[in-house]
Formats: sequence, C-alpha cells, structure tokens
Amino acid sequence: MEHFVYDHADRGREEKIKQRSYLMSVNRPTFLLVAACVLFPLLSAAQTSQTSQNTQKTFRIAPPADAQQQQAQNAPVQTPAVQTPAAVNTNRNESEEFDFAGGLFSRGMYDMAAEEYQKFVKKYPVSTFRELAYYRIAESFFLGKSYSSALLWYGTYKGMFPDGQYFYNAKLREGQIFLILEDYKKSEEVLSELTKLKTKADITAGAMYYLGQGYFKRGDYDAAVKILDKVVNDFASTVYSSFAYANLGDIYVKKGEYDKALDLYAKVIAMATDGELKTHALLASADANYVQTRYKQAYEFYREAVKIASGPSVTDDAVIGLFSSLYNDGKFKEILEIYNAYKDKISDPEVQSRLLFIIGNSLLSSEKFNDAADTFKKLEKDYKDTNYGKKAVLNAAWALYKTEDVQKALDEVEAFLKEVNQRSAEALYLKAKIFDKLKKKEDAVKTLEEILKEFDKNDEYYKEALFELGRMYDMYNFVDKASKYYTDYLSKYPEDAKSAEVLLKIGQNYLKTGNYKEAENVYLSFLSKYPSHPLRENVLYQLGNIYLETKNYEKLVGAYGDFLKEFPDSKGKNAVLYWQGYGYRELGKWDEAVRTFGKIEKDGKNKYYDQGREGAAYSYFQMNRNKEAAGEYFALISGNPDYLLPQGVYVWAAEYFCENNENKRSLDMLAALKYKFPNDTPSDRAIYLTAENYRCLGETEKAITLFKDAILKNISAPYYEKSYLSLGRAYAGKKKYKEAVDSFEKALEKHSDNYVGAYARLDMAKVNMLLNNYEDAAKTFMMVAILYDDKTLAAEALYMAGEAFKAADLTKNAEEAWGELLSKFPESEYAARAKQEMGDLNGKK
Repeated sequence: MEHFVYDHADRGREEKIKQRSYLMSVNRPTFLLVAACVLFPLLSAAQTSQTSQNTQKTFRIAPPADAQQQQAQNAPVQTPAVQTPAAVNTNRNESEEFDFAGGLFSRGMYDMAAEEYQKFVKKYPVSTFRELAYYRIAESFFLGKSYSSALLWYGTYKGMFPDGQYFYNAKLREGQIFLILEDYKKSEEVLSELTKLKTKADITAGAMYYLGQGYFKRGDYDAAVKILDKVVNDFASTVYSSFAYANLGDIYVKKGEYDKALDLYAKVIAMATDGELKTHALLASADANYVQTRYKQAYEFYREAVKIASGPSVTDDAVIGLFSSLYNDGKFKEILEIYNAYKDKISDPEVQSRLLFIIGNSLLSSEKFNDAADTFKKLEKDYKDTNYGKKAVLNAAWALYKTEDVQKALDEVEAFLKEVNQRSAEALYLKAKIFDKLKKKEDAVKTLEEILKEFDKNDEYYKEALFELGRMYDMYNFVDKASKYYTDYLSKYPEDAKSAEVLLKIGQNYLKTGNYKEAENVYLSFLSKYPSHPLRENVLYQLGNIYLETKNYEKLVGAYGDFLKEFPDSKGKNAVLYWQGYGYRELGKWDEAVRTFGKIEKDGKNKYYDQGREGAAYSYFQMNRNKEAAGEYFALISGNPDYLLPQGVYVWAAEYFCENNENKRSLDMLAALKYKFPNDTPSDRAIYLTAENYRCLGETEKAITLFKDAILKNISAPYYEKSYLSLGRAYAGKKKYKEAVDSFEKALEKHSDNYVGAYARLDMAKVNMLLNNYEDAAKTFMMVAILYDDKTLAAEALYMAGEAFKAADLTKNAEEAWGELLSKFPESEYAARAKQEMGDLNGKK
C-alpha cells in the first residue's frame, strides 16, 4: 500500500476547523460607533473595508452595543440630561473643535480623538456636546483597546450623568471590557444587573448576548445555549438575534453536533444583513460539512463565501476550503479546470503556494505524473521561501517516482535532504521506496531502519516504516522478521486503521510456516476485535483454510458456514462452497455434500462449477446412487472435455452405462479417457468395454474383431473370459452357432467369477436349443440353476430347462423343473409362465 505526502494536501485542515473558536469579538469598531453629531459622516466604504480587513484576520465579529447607537448616528444630537444655562450659546469654535474630535473618532484615530475630546471638555465645561464628549472619551479608549482607561472614563461618565442618554451603554461597555479581560466574575455581575433593569430591549439583549459569550469562552456551553436561546426567542427583533444564532451554531460545532450547527447557520444566512456575519455563517457551514466529509456540500458553501467575502484572509480561507473539498471528494479534473478562475483571488503568497500544491497533488492523483512534477518544480522555484515551496521538492520526487524515473527521483530526495539540512522521515521513507523499486533490498531496509532509530512512534512515517519493513521481509520470505515488525506495529498502534491488516498478515505468516494453532488464535482474535471490518472476509476464509490443512473438517464447515452467512455475495463464495462441500464429504455427510456442491451449480458457470459437479458425483457414488453419480460425471466431461478426472472414474462410468444399455454414453466416456490420457495404454477393462459397447450397438463385425484382439493380447481376468463370452454372443447373433459354442466353452475354461460361468452356460444352452440339442440344453440349464446362487438367473434357467425337457418329450422332467421354479421363486416373472405351461401339459393328459 503506497503512502504519498500528496494524500495530505490540506493536512491539518480538519483539526484547524475543530479548534477554531469563532468567538464573536466584543470590540469590532465598525459596529460600535455611538451617536455622532449630524455634522460628521459615517465611515467611508474604503475605511470600513480596511477596518474589516484588520479584524477579519481571525474572523471575529460582533453586533453593535445597542440599536440606539446605530440610530443616533443619523439623528440630531439630543439635549443632554444636565442642561446648560440658557444664556450660553454654542459658538463656532466650539462646534469646529467638537467636529474635529469626531472626525478623528470616525476615522479610527482613537488616541488622538480621546486627546481632543479631553481638551474639549476641559475648554468647554458647559457645552451642549458635553455629555457626548465624555462618553466619546471612554469610547475612544475602548475602541483603541486601552481598556483600563476606558473603564475609568465610563465610570466618570456614569458619575457625572447618572440619568444620561448613554448611561446603560456605558454599563454594557464595562461588562464587555471585563469579558475581554477575562474577568468573568465582574463581567457577569455587570451584565446580569443590566438584564434585570428596565431599560431598552437592545441594551437587555446586548447584556444577555455578552453573558452568553462569557459562558462560551469559559466552556460552559449549556449555560451559553440557555441564555442565547433567550436572545433569539425573546429579542428576535434586535440586531443581536442573528449574531446569537451564529454563536449558537459555533457552540454546537464545539460540541461536535454539526447538524444542529448547520440548522442555526442556515438561519443566519437567511436573515443576516451584515456581509461579514453572513460570510462567517457560510464559512462555518462549509467547515461543519467538511469535518463530516460532506465535501460536495462544503464546496457549495465555500464557493458562496468566496463570492461575498470581504478581506483577503477570509477569501484565502474560503478558496483553500473550496479546493480542499474538491480534492477530498476526488474531483481532480474540476480542480484543474477552475484553478485559473480562482488563483488571482488569493493575495497571500503562502496561500498561493498552498493552492498550487493542491494542483500538483491533483495531477498526481489523476496519474498525470510528468505534469505534477513540472508543477512542483514551478512551485519550488516561484515560492521557494514558503512552506509549500519547500515541500514541493519532495513531492516532485514522489511524482518522478511514479513516472518510474526512479534515479531522478532519488536525486531529488537527496537534494531535499541537503537543502533542508535536517533529516526528514518522509524523505527517508521515499528514499527507501525508491531503493525497493531499484531492487536494492538491503539499502531499502537500512533506510527504513534509520527512520526507526531517528524518529519516534508519533511520526507518521515511523509507523509507515514499520509496516514497510514487515511487507518487505514478507516479500523476501523472511517470515519471522516480518512478523517481528508486524507485532511491533500492533503494540505501538493497536487502534490504527492498518492494525487489522497487520493482524491478518501475522496470521498469514503463521499459516505459511505451518504454525496452525498460532494462526488460528490470531484469526479468532481478529474476528473478536473487528466484528464489522471488511477484512473479516479474508480472515474467515483463511481460518477455514487452517482447518482444511489440519483436517479439522467439523470446524471447517462451521467457519465456511459463518463466511457464507456474513458474505453471501462474496466473490469467493463458490470457492468457500466447494471447500465446505469437501469438508462434508470428508465427514461422510454425503447429503450435505451434495446439497452444498449443488449450490455452486445453481450459481451458473464459474471457476468452481466443474469441481463442484465432480464433488457431487463422488458423493452420489458413495451413497450408491450410481445413476446420479454417472450422470454428473457424464455432464462434466460433456460440458468441459478439458476437465481432468481420475482414469478410474472414466472407466467406472463407462461400465455403468454399458451395463445399463447406454452404450453411446459409455463410448463417449471411453473417448474422453483416451483424449485426456493419449499416451497411456488402455486398461484391459477399457478394451473389453469398447468391444462390448459396439456389440450392444449392433456393430457385430467390429465387435468380433475387437474381442479377438483382446483375446490375442491375453488381457487379464475377468475381461479375458468376458471377451470370450461376448464373442460367443456376437457369433450367436450372426447365427454362427458352432463358433458361438466354442467361444462359450473357452469362457468356461478360465472363468474366474461366477458371472462369466453362469452366463456362458446359459447362453450355450440357448444356442443348443436353437440347434435342437434339447437334452444337452436342458442339462446345461439345470446346471445354471443348481450351481449359481442368483435368484433371477436361476428362475430363468429353471424355466428354460422345463422348455428344453418339454421339447425333448421328457414331460416328467419338465414338470419337475417348473415345479422347482414355482416352489423356490414363486414371485419370479417366470413362475406365471411355468404355471401356464404345466396347465397346458395336464390338459393334454
């Protein structure tokens, strides 16, 4: 199993997504402007964009402190609660100086704004703008992140204007500052008090919102969810509701409840009027889908985020997410097609190099290895100072390795090791793979062992080196060494994705060396530890193989039974059925064997189809179901003439068919025997059967010739005397009675079994009947009945003896012969005929 760095083009992205906080900022300046004089415009689009860029680097967003602040930006200045004397009029210098401070404030120049506002309140102690100026001093320090000063001035403002227009805004700011400073206790005290006061909905909603953020930052997600739910339910009309939905989504991401998070982000996307908030929801939705490997859905969200994102860092993240989703979804062609449309959207050289790195890996995965090598060389040249520019050297080596230009790949690896000036586990690993491909086994092993010496088990290539060492020693049949590395792998990575495969290999090595008990223990351990692993199929098969080798057929049929239950559609199903049938056969469970072999036949023509038929035929034979056995054997050689059976099977089936008057089939079996064993001398049994089949088929002259040849060859008993018997029958068929009798006599001279003697005498007596030698015939028939213990033959012989005596006018002898037949074989077909004959004789008397 090859392992390439390009399989990790976006390495660490999922971890980054899981760790990303998304905590909404409590001090986003573009949202937190308080009421301004109508003489001062809002921030320009360019200024807002720049401010957003500054804050979006970590993508932290927040709603305004309250809706009143937004409204105040476009409203006339309110008369402060503390009235100035009626005689005092606002002069031109006073307005200009206040406007000047406000201009600095609106442009984000908070330090100068604070200084000018302080000068203003000192110079104009009874100004119409006095309250707002004091509040703006505090706001300037807050937005300038001088939080201690901000707290001091918010306190000053509250003391001077206890009934002021911005009193509750100041308290909300204090709660925010304590939250920023992570003084959660004080923050909670201030914000909780605000939620209980009878003030405007926006202030209450804001206090509750930031309380929820405090719980979120402390990791108290349940408390955060509880209070943020109140924001979205009880203050749905405030600007905080959409932000609360986003925060709730972020909490569920932290909790790993991605589907709930996605539902909440969908609400944000639908209701958000703020572009940055919507972008956050799109990116967060994309990330949630990405973590769950829903790459198609992630891609769609990243694409939408790219369209509306403001700020280069957000765009960079969205573009990389988009391409990473396509890569992980295997959409390499699409990546290459859209690269040009997106590459100019990225501004950061590090991110540009990362995207080009994904392009190179996509080419690798598309097996465009030369193009991949060129891309990595370009990356190495154009972005040499970036992380991915440095990685490109090694990936170029991987690409060359795949083009089979292994020597050049080796040069690239050496260059990489020299350039980075430090040992790299990945580079050493690739170097070992190159040595392996160059058949330099010792160099490959040595390099892999260097990884084990120089790096620890937490390095992914340490793990790969262990696995490769086991694989290499396996390849070269050093089974003990291979098992040593595999065992070490399991001890260090017991829960690794490859651990199951390694455990299987250990079992296979025990099997190779004949350590069947150890192999069995390993496989049983695998089945217990991995109840649903895909390799169970292999393990169950190998377990059955152990029981086959050890002839433990009871366990064999059990293991293969489990295999068929778990993997009924396996490609190895018919092999398993065959060996299960074999196990039943060896156990003498013939019916089970036939049933199992029959399942292979029902599955249609396959690799084990013919072996299954042979197994079924053998099982039928063992059950004395010779008709089915012979039929299976005949079907087997008819369907596949090239299938090899034992020689004895061909002859046995030929004899069965001959004896059952299926002479054409018998000859086909003998022809198949000759086809499969062309250089072997036919057995005496086969020689006889060939001649006998021709006789039975009426090809008498050919049969006579073959029988004579068999006799001249002096074939062995009983086929020598059987040949005489059949030769006599052939002559009798040709009405050559003298030759027939001579042949029958020859058969009797050397007959070694009762079958030949009985039938030679029976057939000889029949010929004598044809020659009108009735007394000789009668005597011979009686000899058959008396000398041979065969009911059917004896019944026929007694009947024919009676017929011969009757023809010789020896009526009494005839009646005695038929009486013997009726007495001993009353159920015989000849008994009824004998009874009729005796009745006819008595009638004549």
